Amino acid sequence: MTIVNNLRHKRTDIFRIASLAYQTVSPKIYHVSEQDKVAELSIGGLRSGADDIASINGLKYYVVGDGIFTKSDIFNQKESWIKFPTGSIARYYSESVDAQDFNDVVVSGSFTEIVHFNGLKWKNFIDEMGFQNGSFYKCKIYKNTIVAVGYNNRKAYIAIGRR
Repeated sequence: MTIVNNLRHKRTDIFRIASLAYQTVSPKIYHVSEQDKVAELSIGGLRSGADDIASINGLKYYVVGDGIFTKSDIFNQKESWIKFPTGSIARYYSESVDAQDFNDVVVSGSFTEIVHFNGLKWKNFIDEMGFQNGSFYKCKIYKNTIVAVGYNNRKAYIAIGRR
């Protein structure tokens, strides 16, 4: 579940993705309004295996899973999700995404991969991790710290990165 302070529409939004990871079933994105009404949103351009969603104050959205996708207005049915070219950012399946600004987006996923966008380019930290026998299921970015949690070789693992 993702909670967004939506500056574009001046409200708080809640989003949830329903998908089967690594499957060919189309994902679904649900929006829960402040009045607790649930609506299914357009997934045009999204493929199978969507796992997480993040937003930068309702002005830009990211969805990760079988690729990394972006969209500026999630409520615009005519706008499709745009997929970054496969392998150009994350090499493997992505499990989690978080964003605190247009120049601060982090993605984590399979084989303990972590990638960060600094506003100009994406940097992949998979080689710095030193191991690839696991997965990071959730990542968060706050101020100058990135935290990713998951497992490696059947043991719980937490990675903390600071600028």
